[in-house]
Amino acid sequence: MNRNKIVAIVLIILIAFGFSLYQIKISNTYKVIGINNAGSVIIDLNKNGVEDNRENINLLPSNKYRVVSFYDINYAQKLSKHLNVDLDSILGVGYIADKFAEDSLKDNKVSMKIVNGSTHIYVDKVDYTDKLINSGYVFLNDKPVNPNSFKSEVANVSKIKLRIYNVKSHKFHRLSCKYGRLAHNLVVISQSQLPKDAIPCKFCLGKFKTHSHKEWKYKHKHKIPCPPLVFKTPLIKIFLSDYTNHLKPDRSCSTPLCQELVKQINNSQNTIDIAIYGYDRVPAIDNAIKAAINRGVKVRLVYDIDSKGNNIYSDTSYLVNIIKLSRSDVAPIDMKAQTKYTNSLMHDKFYIFDSKTLIAGSANLSSTDMSGFNENSTMLVNSQAVASVYQTEFDQMFSGRFHNLKTTISNNENIAVGDSILSIYFSPKDNIIKNTILPLIGNAQKYIYIPTFLITDKSVSDALIYAKKRGVCVKVIVDATNARAGYSKHQVLRNAGILVKTENYAGKMHSKSMIIDDTYVVIGSMNLSKSGNSKNDENIIVLKNSKAAIFYRKFFDYLWVRIYDFWAKHDVSSESIYSIGSCSDGVDNDYDGKIDLKDEGCKKLLKSGQKN
Repeated sequence: MNRNKIVAIVLIILIAFGFSLYQIKISNTYKVIGINNAGSVIIDLNKNGVEDNRENINLLPSNKYRVVSFYDINYAQKLSKHLNVDLDSILGVGYIADKFAEDSLKDNKVSMKIVNGSTHIYVDKVDYTDKLINSGYVFLNDKPVNPNSFKSEVANVSKIKLRIYNVKSHKFHRLSCKYGRLAHNLVVISQSQLPKDAIPCKFCLGKFKTHSHKEWKYKHKHKIPCPPLVFKTPLIKIFLSDYTNHLKPDRSCSTPLCQELVKQINNSQNTIDIAIYGYDRVPAIDNAIKAAINRGVKVRLVYDIDSKGNNIYSDTSYLVNIIKLSRSDVAPIDMKAQTKYTNSLMHDKFYIFDSKTLIAGSANLSSTDMSGFNENSTMLVNSQAVASVYQTEFDQMFSGRFHNLKTTISNNENIAVGDSILSIYFSPKDNIIKNTILPLIGNAQKYIYIPTFLITDKSVSDALIYAKKRGVCVKVIVDATNARAGYSKHQVLRNAGILVKTENYAGKMHSKSMIIDDTYVVIGSMNLSKSGNSKNDENIIVLKNSKAAIFYRKFFDYLWVRIYDFWAKHDVSSESIYSIGSCSDGVDNDYDGKIDLKDEGCKKLLKSGQKN
């Protein structure tokens, strides 16, 4: 073979190799950390958790292609005129397109391929870019690339009648309303999912016919106003969250609880000990912890892990990489009953700052809890005595003694903190239900109010029924998802004449609380269940403070009114047209792997159309 032929073959091979790289460039997996619109996303290419230069990835093959977006009203107006489709329908399709991107990509890991100069991203080997191009959301020269899909999307949004709902003013608007679009607290939901006390905008819905303005204003005027969400004494704070007015989670850390947590991290000088179920990233928390470590604060972490080595939150491993002094509740090698041990949960949610300040309660370190999307109750206590009790609990877990390997802690009861008395208990060693919860119920004289994730323990339901027979007013609010589970005791309580409502909002009723006789408040991480009492690592605080109890009781009264009386006799599906905001929050509320309009409970919006 002569030299020219050899050179030619080599060139052909090199060209073919280069072309293959150009055609298909396979990357590692990366996390999508932001969505600009359905065709433009932010991918964490350097895996540092924040947006950097060149991490904005455009997916459409050329600048001739555009996607419609709820937030791009100028392009929506152009399409409306060009296609002769009303502006609200175009914006509705834009909202569905934005949701398509959020549901498909946000916080998911993707791989990438460069095909003919365009970026294709894959979620579980499914080509998102191809799905996008073939959807009704992409336009070429202001004409839909897939006209049939576009017409179908227009028909869907026309049935649903999407509205802007301002969760602060309780007003709702058309999608094109300039006043609605200015709101900082807007949520886009179906008109059929609007709260009954929502008020139509007189500018864009002046001829709204379902109710007269007089009727709407009367309902709004006479609804119970939201009471304060933060209780303060010189040494104690209680943080509550009003999830009826926060219908979508975010990572902004704008709630008083999240801001207090960041403040305490930033103010710590020596030590921070963190005991959490898991971590779902909140950037302000990330930055505060990193800054604390960089300035020399000793930060330690204990967290849950299951028998397969996983955590319920995917970002837990990210936090573990930041906090080198970390320990999970993995079973010791020398234990015989390893499966039983590991299947118990490290379910605590508490923080100790400089061995003198404690934050503890029901809120996980997650976007859903830190944003106020889920209902939670959390307490801050400035007391070395209280912090010392929690420090002892943390130290034995950090040494590897979790669950039934722990020992009982002394000096944990009747701790004076200003004008309050606190008693602290830990699962599983303190047998909290038998030794603490049942006596509190048994000694109640006037009322027992319980906002809680669930009640499955029979001894608790029996005690509540007996209290009802003694003349005590008992009211319970339970989470919708758990109410539909077979092991819930809420129907047993209803059958005994106790008032029990299942909540009907997008977020979870995640508190594990009790308010008794304007005297006691119970706040903590422990659900009223057998596993919470006898298996998991949990904690509760029993606070004796009349002002704090009245504060929480008023908030419970507010929640009670905000949940329709219909749900005192029925159980709502947590992702359905009856659960306010659940079909537009981007959350898998019922854990079936389907989100929003893909869920069977929300598909009724498309099948039945608008009924209001």
